[in-house]
Amino acid sequence: MTDKGLRVSAGGRADHHLAPGYRYRTHVPAFDDLANKDEWQDHVYAFARRTFDRHGFASVLDIGCGSGYKLVKHFGDIARTGVDRAETVALLRARHPEGDWLALEELGDRYPEADLYVCCDVVEHVPEPAAMLAMIARSRFRRL
Repeated sequence: MTDKGLRVSAGGRADHHLAPGYRYRTHVPAFDDLANKDEWQDHVYAFARRTFDRHGFASVLDIGCGSGYKLVKHFGDIARTGVDRAETVALLRARHPEGDWLALEELGDRYPEADLYVCCDVVEHVPEPAAMLAMIARSRFRRL
């Protein structure tokens, strides 16, 4: 059921198994993360780096990299790729020209191959989370 841009969950798969009665937005506005540094979820990137080192990985892909700050902070010494919306990527390319930044709109039906995928604080900003998860499932990585 939709009410003024909100959908009321029935609790099933179509509602991403959100609790019955939970109201969520049917339109997700673009989120601008460029001003953020490591205020949120820095520990996730630190854990990702420990995982990266423990497994001897060579590459990392950050899906929804936002400002790129945490990706550069924790993976600045290795091959790294950040993926985000085109307007964010244009700014990232200017801010961090040494990085590999890809616009989601330019990708096909999968993400580029990498040993480690990081996808942190992203799903709540994606209009179709199931489509994003399916794209990840079609992609080649060793750890997520």
